[in-house]
Amino acid sequence: MLGTGIIGWLRRLVGMPAYVEPSYFYIESRRDKLGSIWRERWAGTEPYVEFRPDDEVLDIGCAEGMVSIELARSVRRVHGIEVIAHRIDMARKFIKEAGVTNLTVEVASIETVPLAPLSYDVVVMAGVYGMELPSGRLIGAPELRKVLGAARRQLVLRLNVQDDPKAEQSLPEIFDVCDQMGFDIAAFPKFDRYENLLVAFRRGAGARMKATPQLMLMPTGKMSGHPVINGAPAAPWRFGRPN
Repeated sequence: MLGTGIIGWLRRLVGMPAYVEPSYFYIESRRDKLGSIWRERWAGTEPYVEFRPDDEVLDIGCAEGMVSIELARSVRRVHGIEVIAHRIDMARKFIKEAGVTNLTVEVASIETVPLAPLSYDVVVMAGVYGMELPSGRLIGAPELRKVLGAARRQLVLRLNVQDDPKAEQSLPEIFDVCDQMGFDIAAFPKFDRYENLLVAFRRGAGARMKATPQLMLMPTGKMSGHPVINGAPAAPWRFGRPN
């Protein structure tokens, strides 16, 4: 934005570049109050996903750390990574204000950050899959394999598979990669205004849901042998609501 009042008028008069507010994610960080509401995002995850007191959790794309702070209250340790530096600066401010001592954050990309095998009990990727990396590539199967390798028990994804036209490729890809890496995965319909919830469990790790939503999503390509489908061709992909 250009600014308001005498400051904005002077900037325009002398041809100074437009003032652009830093791109914060959560409403608590934004002056325009148009950001995401972390309590709503947390309410769409916490009732269903089991986080345990001894868990070590990696939060990929933690933004200003609001959900990470809440998560840290119920687990042993949380580490958050975020590619945008000023979001991490704000996260550190919020962490200090909250008095949370078991949460660390850093500026890092999932593309380059080193992740040791089985280094976290739970990995969280909320609204990250399909986003652009600093290299220009989109977060996809290679990054998913990387984080699954680091997860001792489960992976929690929030991904807009119902309203995104790329979902036709994303959801089957995610199912395939999870299966190849030894994980079972469930995807659930949207029950809030944010992304669909997907939860992947490492087989044999004792992972379980805290509670289950009433419905599940399944790519029909995974059910080609089902009697109802019985070889019927796939219809054109539809997403969102009809006009």
